[in-house]
Amino acid sequence: MHLKPLERNNVLHVWDDTQIQTGAKWLDEIEKAIQTAKLGLLIVSADFLVSDFITNNELPPLLEAATKDGAVIMSLIVSPSRFNRTSLFQFQAINDRSRPLANLPKGEQEAVLVKVTEKLEAVLVRRNTS
Repeated sequence: MHLKPLERNNVLHVWDDTQIQTGAKWLDEIEKAIQTAKLGLLIVSADFLVSDFITNNELPPLLEAATKDGAVIMSLIVSPSRFNRTSLFQFQAINDRSRPLANLPKGEQEAVLVKVTEKLEAVLVRRNTS
């Protein structure tokens, strides 16, 4: 819900795999989305990090796009995990890694989510004006 105002103002287009149409080649659709992404918002949890599919199929092209094409990788740490022991650790997370979203009271969670939208908007506006 925090991203919706950015979508409405055409600052951001949110894509996730729920947008893949029935009958579409889902792996092709995911690869196409990653190839065209200028920004990747990673919702990091232990489940995210344990996923072989994410580790083997989604992260490598996103990391390559960050290195070669300047794509921005932003991580939102939502629950305790071993994030510090991954290749994603090289990218500054949006929130304090020692204070994942799940460990915060509701008001602080909402403040972090607002911060996410502000960081996303800043990156996207900067990219569109340069």
